[in-house]
Amino acid sequence: TVEQEATEAGATFTPWRRAPQARARDAERALIRDWEVKSPLAQVRQVGKLLFFGPASLHAADLSDAIGRHSPDVLIVDALLTGASAGAEHSGLPTAAVAPNVNMLRTPGVPPMGSGLRPRDGRVGRLRDAALHRLNDALMGTGTLNETRRELGLEPVGSLEQSIRRAHRVILLTSEAFDFAPTANVIVGDDPEQ
Repeated sequence: TVEQEATEAGATFTPWRRAPQARARDAERALIRDWEVKSPLAQVRQVGKLLFFGPASLHAADLSDAIGRHSPDVLIVDALLTGASAGAEHSGLPTAAVAPNVNMLRTPGVPPMGSGLRPRDGRVGRLRDAALHRLNDALMGTGTLNETRRELGLEPVGSLEQSIRRAHRVILLTSEAFDFAPTANVIVGDDPEQ
């Protein structure tokens, strides 16, 4: 869907060859058809299966092919495409995971992504957010991602967040007008406790 904009900006565009892609910006050809799923819990599972984890091996293979063709010095991957992130990690190249949407990382004072909740201070807010993060992790799982990671000789991860934090840098492209401002600095890096 971004081929024209990418080439107009002077970038070389290489489409996914195996991995699913949206070829149009209309609802009829959408990869994730969340309006067809009535339950919010089923929506979390659907996104995990169809986007984050299900096509992991396909994204990793396509990225590996692109690295072979273009010989990049650094990689910038969509943080939500865990297979691309695994392929980037396997390559050993410096990698930035970019989140071009809301913050999906655990951040003190910010409720979990997709919860629709407002921030809540104090112990009750921290307990609520921690419980919802665990629920999201359990509902979403990791699908086939860890099979892909094992095939690439990488350690398994326990969640989307752990996959994202494997990158050398995580860049959040959001704003206070679109997302909640954290009550503490967002720290990203190799330490999964951060």
